[in-house]
Amino acid sequence: MMTTPGIDTVIFDIGRVLVDFDPARYVEQEVPDVELQRRIYPIMFKNPDWEADDLGIYSEEEILGRFIRKAPDLEEEIRKLYDRSGRTITLFPYAVPWVRGLKDAGFRVYALSNYSRHLYERTVEKMKFLPLLDGVVFSWQCHSIKPDGEIYRCLFRQYQINPSRAVFLDDNLPNIEKARELGMYAIHFTGFEEAKTQLDSLLGI
Repeated sequence: MMTTPGIDTVIFDIGRVLVDFDPARYVEQEVPDVELQRRIYPIMFKNPDWEADDLGIYSEEEILGRFIRKAPDLEEEIRKLYDRSGRTITLFPYAVPWVRGLKDAGFRVYALSNYSRHLYERTVEKMKFLPLLDGVVFSWQCHSIKPDGEIYRCLFRQYQINPSRAVFLDDNLPNIEKARELGMYAIHFTGFEEAKTQLDSLLGI
């Protein structure tokens, strides 16, 4: 990848880029019964209701109600898993040094993430890179989720970002395609070493 002059801004996705988000492992750890695991996991984590939570327009009880209606007999288990869902998140050891290195090199660094308010409140202390950032937009704050263009524009407006001078990293290919459509450089994140190599080459560092 050729060095691209003019880039002064790096924008990270958070889940599966700066933190590990592994709800399947979480359910396995919290629910001993394998059959219950098979029932609960898709009800909570593999359906549009989880994404609806990221929009920030529903209360916790409304989201819980959506989950529980799919399996009323599992209400107790669903409530426990939802309350403890911060355990789905683990900070990647490279996250803080990566962000700090970019800041030390003179780049502005932001994050743009599909993230619910309830999960944020349960995981904010784990995201040690947040104080290093120049800014962050979570989907629950602007009521839009990637790859909808509005969440990107929300970040641009809030922090006066010129997309033609920014590079975006995300593990989700549709989010990458939207970033490019909006004028950003973009790197599809499939692993730290490869992404860092591509980013360093693009930035000339």
